[in-house]
Amino acid sequence: VSLVNDFGLNFLFRFFPNHTQKILQKLPQTKPFEPLQEFYPAKTQTSFRVVLLEGCVAKYFFNSTNLATIKVLTENNCDVFVPKNQNCCGSLHNHNGESELANELAFANEKIFSKIKPDFIVTNSAGCGSFLKEFYHKNSPETKVRDICELLVEIGFRKPETKLSLRIAYHDACHLVHGQKITKQPREILQTIDGIELVNFKESDFCCGSAGIYNVLQPELAQQLLDRKITNLPTEKIDFVATGNPGCTLQIQNGLKSYGLDLQVVHPVEILAKSYEGELLQKQN
Repeated sequence: VSLVNDFGLNFLFRFFPNHTQKILQKLPQTKPFEPLQEFYPAKTQTSFRVVLLEGCVAKYFFNSTNLATIKVLTENNCDVFVPKNQNCCGSLHNHNGESELANELAFANEKIFSKIKPDFIVTNSAGCGSFLKEFYHKNSPETKVRDICELLVEIGFRKPETKLSLRIAYHDACHLVHGQKITKQPREILQTIDGIELVNFKESDFCCGSAGIYNVLQPELAQQLLDRKITNLPTEKIDFVATGNPGCTLQIQNGLKSYGLDLQVVHPVEILAKSYEGELLQKQN
């Protein structure tokens, strides 16, 4: 979308169906960002070797989420590798019925990742994680794939020392709650931070309408689901919405904007990273 705008090629949008045009116009503009390094050492001691799946959507729209993921991993004794030659994981192709191509992409990444000999392959995208866990379950005796929140709890993440006075509503991404059965870990991470209040709301595990590419293929039904999600959010009582999937983040952010609500949607690790950063600020003062 940004490339289309930057080069004055907006006329190309008219070749897409009307509902696709609307979705494309809602995508956030890509921002200049510094490419991720290929290696980030653990802050103190090294206990784990971790490969980060950079992600197609996250790479261009959620670079801050990737940086926060790297920060919390290095704070928790992980050496983080980010191979530059990694591919799309294949999840979106799989959503679109292109399972053969999806598997080819996953096998290509496995070949790249295996050279690093990681203890874990980590993703901050529920959709990517769900697909990769299924792929590894079929092709490997033991999966090393972990959602970032799942891994942090598994290895015993360090409780941050700073306080953040925030009220947060956590939305369960479908690929996390249903695909990976992960519900407690993101909440545990948020509740470990002093001052964080998790505000419960009706149907927190109900689909927001993103569902991979569902909002592209079934825009009217997806909009109904999004309306239901936004009207259930206790927007007058919260500072942020948190969720663990970029598709959900884009969908809910656009929904909030359409309702005239000035609220930001973030990944739980971004909140944890902010708390760790607060420790450094305290020491400097």
